[in-house]
Amino acid sequence: MVPSPSPAEGQASKPESTAIMSETYVQSMLCLCQVRSQLYVTITGSGAPLYCTAIDSIDNRIVGCCNEVDSNDVAMRRPSTRVPFIILCRMHKERLLRHNCCPSCGLFCSQGRFVQCTNGHQYHRECEVYPNKKGVCPHCGSETAAYDVLVTMNGMRRPVYIPTRKKYSKLPSAKMSLPGKGDNTKLAERPPSPLIKPDIIKIPEPSINTERPERYTIMSLYTSVKNGDLEKLVNVL
Repeated sequence: MVPSPSPAEGQASKPESTAIMSETYVQSMLCLCQVRSQLYVTITGSGAPLYCTAIDSIDNRIVGCCNEVDSNDVAMRRPSTRVPFIILCRMHKERLLRHNCCPSCGLFCSQGRFVQCTNGHQYHRECEVYPNKKGVCPHCGSETAAYDVLVTMNGMRRPVYIPTRKKYSKLPSAKMSLPGKGDNTKLAERPPSPLIKPDIIKIPEPSINTERPERYTIMSLYTSVKNGDLEKLVNVL
C-alpha cells in the first residue's frame, strides 16, 4: 500500500512554472488603460478632420463620439489586449486614464448601470474576468466585493442620437445687439420708419359721374309702381 502524499509534499512537488504561467495569465487579462502605445496615426490631409473613435454606452445604447482628435496627440490606445486600438479625443483620453472604459468590450461607461470595484474602476457586470473561477475586476484584478452604481451624465443638453457622424460646430452663436450698447434712448429718439414705402402704395381714386343726374317726378313713381319696375322705384325713392 502506497501512502498518499501530505499537503506540504503536494505543494513542493507542484512545478514552479505553473504558478508563473497562472500569474502571467492573470496579468494578461487586466487592463492597459494607463499604458501609452508606440502606435501613431499619420495625418495625410491638412484640412481633413480626425475624429475620435471612442464608443459610449448610454442606457444600453451604443453611441459614437463626434469630437475631433488633437493633432498634437495622435497616439493609439486600447483598454486591454482584447480590444482593438483606438484614437481618442482629450475627454475620452482622460476617462480612459481614470479606468472609465470597460476592458472587456471597450465601451465607455457613460450613463446607465455599471459595476464599480473598491478602487473606483468601472466596467460591465457581464464583462468580469474569471482567472481562478472567481469574478475579479478586469482593471486591477481585485477580488473584493464590487457593487452596482448608476452613472448619470451631468450635461445641460440631452444626448442626440444621429445615424452618421458629423463635425460638431464650435463657432459661437449669433447675438443681437441694439444701438447705444444697452442704452435705448437713441433708438427712442429715432422716428419710426414705415413698413411700406408711400411711393409704392396706390389708392384708387373714386370715379366721378360728370353726367347730370336724372330727375324723377310723381308720374315716374306712379309708372314704376304700375309696371312693377323695382329698380326704378328704388331710384325714385
